[in-house]
Amino acid sequence: ALVSTLFYTGMRISEVLQMKTYDVGERLIWIQGKGEKHRQVFLPKALLPILKNYLDCRYKSDSEFLFVGQKGPMTRQFAGKIIKHYTGMAKVKKSKVYPHAFRHLYSRLLLEAGVSYVEIKQLMGHSLSVTENYMSFGPNELLKKVDKIRL
Repeated sequence: ALVSTLFYTGMRISEVLQMKTYDVGERLIWIQGKGEKHRQVFLPKALLPILKNYLDCRYKSDSEFLFVGQKGPMTRQFAGKIIKHYTGMAKVKKSKVYPHAFRHLYSRLLLEAGVSYVEIKQLMGHSLSVTENYMSFGPNELLKKVDKIRL
């Protein structure tokens, strides 16, 4: 559920860990983002059943926070360990996967789906110049695009 939430929302790990149990089932939630700015986050339909299933098997806690462990609300460090654990199970290089990588992936997938920069900026809670940093392509990706040119 944690990984899916990062993937489907593009939220920062600190934002995901702010989610409350009552957010499950909602399509739009408000979170406090970077710089203490409040912003809307849209929860896609595909994420909702994942969160509902998680809530059913979640560690029993009186905490209103969605992601918890035996000692209370989940920490950033523990969330990172969970992500590394599943990265290893998926046989992906652990150095390539970290919580913020999902944010970059989210923005890239939105771009590939034809979502405009302005819409991506709004979805990510960015200024346009910051969004452009997320959209930059690596040398290998640019080479693949250049190789597609034919006379």
